[in-house]
Amino acid sequence: MTGYEAIVIGAGTGGLCAGALLASAGRRVLVLEGLPFVGGRFSSLDHKGFTLTTGAVSIEAGGPLEEIFDELGLAFDLRCPEPQVRYLIDGRLLDLPAKDGLGFLLREACADPGQADRVLKALRDQSGDVPADLSVADWLAAHAPDPGAAGIFRALCGGIFSVSLEEASAAELFRMIGRRSFRRFGFPPGGNARLAGALAAYIDERGGRVATRARAERILVEKDRVAAVTWREGGQVETAACRLAISNVGLPGTAALAGRDRFPDTWLARADGMKASYTLTVEIFSDRPLMDFPGVLMTPRARRAAFISCPTLACPELAPPGQHMTIVLGPPARSEEPFEGRSEFGALLDDARRLLPAFDPDRDEFLMRSFRKGWPGFRARPGQAARPESPIEGLFLVGDAVNPPGLYGVGGCAESARRAVADIRAAGL
Repeated sequence: MTGYEAIVIGAGTGGLCAGALLASAGRRVLVLEGLPFVGGRFSSLDHKGFTLTTGAVSIEAGGPLEEIFDELGLAFDLRCPEPQVRYLIDGRLLDLPAKDGLGFLLREACADPGQADRVLKALRDQSGDVPADLSVADWLAAHAPDPGAAGIFRALCGGIFSVSLEEASAAELFRMIGRRSFRRFGFPPGGNARLAGALAAYIDERGGRVATRARAERILVEKDRVAAVTWREGGQVETAACRLAISNVGLPGTAALAGRDRFPDTWLARADGMKASYTLTVEIFSDRPLMDFPGVLMTPRARRAAFISCPTLACPELAPPGQHMTIVLGPPARSEEPFEGRSEFGALLDDARRLLPAFDPDRDEFLMRSFRKGWPGFRARPGQAARPESPIEGLFLVGDAVNPPGLYGVGGCAESARRAVADIRAAGL
């Protein structure tokens, strides 16, 4: 039985960052990934010469992921568009001012400027604990029922949290605004897979191993401590001893690997009750750009679309020569099963037709994708993420089920890894 100091289960953002940080500290690390590629929803794939994301559309600049790359001495190749964001409100394209961007948007969107001021005052006066079950929709209804204000927050919550206003946590929105996270973003010209691959290569170069098509089957626990991990690779069952197991497969997946009887009922209830968020995309492939700027167009008045982006304007490498890819993204009305695919994609496609006049469905190829069930937008909706520790000594969790408050997407997953590694060091493990 070969030994490793740490075995990471799942090579998504959290798993790769945790593995790389541990390898940087001199730990011998094994990363197990059941899929044939690394990165999970922070990766990319080829479709007829176009580089499609497996989840994350854009990457935060200056956030936790870039900080980890800097700490590891890795190049963080990100191309940031200018302008970053525009808003489409009542047929007008609006650029955000350098200061008071939210106030500017609300005053432009609200029919009654007084309601915009009430929302801003409520945000400024926000203090103390906000009920965990208070939705952004209910919070807005109490302060500003103006549809214009609802549209601004609908686009923000749909684009960042991948949920509707009814599913978005007001408390988590306030935390995100307070942290000023995701203030700047960009697109990796080599696709997300290039960045994920750099983390995997870092682990390999420092004596570790990143194994794909290697599916974890069991976390072996002895006397309430991690002892080993068993996995299946190449038709064979392998086992390796370890002191640390870092799980990037969510709470229910972790409980299944270690044995549900190892966890208290409160932990299992948290795992079983966690709800995911869903994301829908329409990706359009055309021989001309369907937008006239390389950033993200936020669409507050749309039915389903939260934003539209044409990353090939900033990164032509993501498409065949002379071709472009436009992404229309938004959450469904509700992140639940059964999923009403025909009506949900119909609404998103209607938005694409209405908001992109140059889009011709009869001429342009397009692809509709849903990120749900085992491949969701996020494993935990805003405000539902858990802590990364577990009742089993040496077992830690990373990823979007345990992202820190106020952080989302790839940045939240990266920070969860940094936090878990700090906890491991603090515990002397």
